[in-house]
Amino acid sequence: YYDWPRDHTAEEIAESLDIASATLHQHLRAAEHALVSSFVDDE
Repeated sequence: YYDWPRDHTAEEIAESLDIASATLHQHLRAAEHALVSSFVDDE
């Protein structure tokens, strides 16, 4: 998904996981937030 050009769209990945595209995007945003937060101090 993060490669450019993309091999698969988010919609294709969501379909393969049998979840809605919006749900996949929500999971991706949550994971990205967790990763960035682990490297950036909010002070």
